[in-house]
Amino acid sequence: MARVLNKDLAIKYFVWTIVAVYPACVLLLQSSFTLVMLAVVAFGTVIFYKDWKAGELSDHACEILLLKVGMAGLALSLISLFAGGRLVDISSAELEYFDKQLRFMFFVPFLILMKRTEMPEKIIWWGAIAAALCAGAYSIITKIITSEIARVSIINNPINFAYFSVLAAFVSINGLFFFMKMKRYFVCLPILAFFIGLSGAIFSGSRGAWLAIPVLTVLTIVNFKKHFNPAHVYAAAISGLVLTAIIIGTVGDSIVQDRLAQIGSEVKKYYAGSNDLRSTVNSSLGSVGLRLEMYRVSLDISKNNPFFGAGPGRYQYSVNEYIDAGKINSGIKNFRYPHNDYLTVATCTGIPGLVIFVITVYFLPLYILYIYAGKDSSQPLFWAGVIIVAGYMIFSLSNSTMFKNVRIYYYCLMLCAICASLKSRGYGSKNE
Repeated sequence: MARVLNKDLAIKYFVWTIVAVYPACVLLLQSSFTLVMLAVVAFGTVIFYKDWKAGELSDHACEILLLKVGMAGLALSLISLFAGGRLVDISSAELEYFDKQLRFMFFVPFLILMKRTEMPEKIIWWGAIAAALCAGAYSIITKIITSEIARVSIINNPINFAYFSVLAAFVSINGLFFFMKMKRYFVCLPILAFFIGLSGAIFSGSRGAWLAIPVLTVLTIVNFKKHFNPAHVYAAAISGLVLTAIIIGTVGDSIVQDRLAQIGSEVKKYYAGSNDLRSTVNSSLGSVGLRLEMYRVSLDISKNNPFFGAGPGRYQYSVNEYIDAGKINSGIKNFRYPHNDYLTVATCTGIPGLVIFVITVYFLPLYILYIYAGKDSSQPLFWAGVIIVAGYMIFSLSNSTMFKNVRIYYYCLMLCAICASLKSRGYGSKNE
């Protein structure tokens, strides 16, 4: 018995440690830690199997629902593959598409395991603050020491750095209520983490992350208005924006202006005189122009294949056909995905695939959060989960967010930790 208890205790601390350090580690090390994630999957799968053998699956109703919808998405992808006549000689791009779908299913064993560990709320808040402070401090110091660097990042990946920085910042500030219950001066921690972490996201130069900031700000204000005087909330929000602008202006005053000006000039160049799909074939496009070209051809592919798409992972092959026909700019030929998750799925598996994708990846995690919060939307931890889901929904508009391992793992791990913590505090039991 003692050996069993020691084993369970070791797994518990193993999971707690991962949740605590993962937000900072993915920022500073830029590693997905796949082997660690596979270990978590293995532990969760064993628990699920034992509960299934014992006929005790009632506690996993939400996870089973997500699993069923996710498997429906996989089945639709297979149908799309067969509809395209791809029965043999499947390419690496096609296998990769299925691989990412399967990796998102890690959500199920992650959550099953974390519910058994009774995830403490404080681990989530402290982990977010550590990540935000690390990201902000690193970016500010980097800009001061090497001011000639245009975009701050680690291992030349400013997009990941920006995404995880902005999420850490907003999750931290939503933990204000948790720290208010501790020593009074601890309230300074989430506020400092918010401004410092947000500065890190700004200095990364990632416009996709910047796009999420207004949305996440509105969600945070909605959360705060449940607990504070609305006038004080609005005053704090305005003061915060001014303070962030001062920090950015002091350390790196040109990055926002330069990146936004680039959008304007590239959009103007792309649409100058354009009136059909052939208009930009011979022009030299920047990053914004290439995205617009990918979006336009993706919509055209989806329009021609609305029910089954071009086939899982077949976006690049379809693009090459357009290029060979002289219909689009050849600058997009090396991109496997169109830098937009919604268009990626619609292009590869049609409109039905897109609907299942949105339900599985975004709506069901929100539903599970709501259930495990006891249908009480006033819980700060619930809003931390909403921040992550909403952030990813915005990120998916301008990048292949759900087709990168580290981003999938972060999303599943942190949401499952939040759900498990809500349940361990007794909120979810009200609806079971």
